[in-house]
Amino acid sequence: MLFFGCGLRGPGYPATRLEGAVTVDGKPLATGSIQFLPQDTAQGPAVGAVVADGRYAADDVPLGKVRAIVTSVRKGKRLPDAADIPVWESENLIPQRHRGGILIDVGAD
Repeated sequence: MLFFGCGLRGPGYPATRLEGAVTVDGKPLATGSIQFLPQDTAQGPAVGAVVADGRYAADDVPLGKVRAIVTSVRKGKRLPDAADIPVWESENLIPQRHRGGILIDVGAD
């Protein structure tokens, strides 16, 4: 039998694993996501992770200058609709001042 696929070689670009906490106004973010967007496309691809109970773990985050963007929305009230299809208002839980993310310098350690 022959098997083809990815081995344990890594992502093919300099990267590391990031783990951390996400808080909004001093409280852990219950649910959401975090994206790490390299500032130079040669660094590697964008990488994302789920935020749960204020914590995240992201593999293969490219090294160098990366913009970290957190998103979290909550379903709000039902909006009126003409086609009898449920449409819900959504509420962005990230304050406007933080929606553009923060620039961080990701190192190997």
